[in-house]
Amino acid sequence: MLTTHAIALPRPFVADYVASLKGVSLGKAHRELLDLGDGYYQLRDDGSTALAGRSNQYRSQMRIVDDKVVVERFSSQKSRLLGSNTCKGFIDGDGRFQIRFNNKPHPKLEDFQAYSELLDPAAMAMQLYLDIKQGNTEMHYWVVDVEKVEQHRVSFIEEQTIDTALGSYRALVFEHWKRDGRYNKLWLAPELDYQLVKAEVVKGNIHWGTVELTRLEFTD
Repeated sequence: MLTTHAIALPRPFVADYVASLKGVSLGKAHRELLDLGDGYYQLRDDGSTALAGRSNQYRSQMRIVDDKVVVERFSSQKSRLLGSNTCKGFIDGDGRFQIRFNNKPHPKLEDFQAYSELLDPAAMAMQLYLDIKQGNTEMHYWVVDVEKVEQHRVSFIEEQTIDTALGSYRALVFEHWKRDGRYNKLWLAPELDYQLVKAEVVKGNIHWGTVELTRLEFTD
């Protein structure tokens, strides 16, 4: 029988972020974790920028079993000026997990061998939270982000004290690599249940923007 390990369970929350580049506002993001009861959670992650009408919307319903995320279903959407793409995961009538890209079999998964290890972006964020809370410093994940299927690597770099709109906090700093030459630098605050308080986007050693926490409310 599956058992839920209670030590690392997350606190439900609502969080808002702003994105900027050299002080100029680029967009905003909203994250919300819901405790659905009976060991089920839903993570919602929405973001939008003024650049080319870009927006992302992620929804993932999951269980946490022995400090591992078990995805029940997810829905991811990326919208641009010229249209949008969607990716959905669900358990079919035979109990098998299916992934559809624009309502068709995902073209990047036809010969994929690590299918059972796949996480959607919201589920990966939850698994990262659990792994960091347990003290892990080097993590690898296979992630299906709408049209992309990539292996992500997250590595601990250092500890820093960081000033935010909500105060000053000790933060664990990680680098989140999605592919060669592109990564996000993450600041996570243990005092705030390891919430993300700041992120920087780097592509080819060029700083593309900063995301900063502006509001956090725990709803448990």
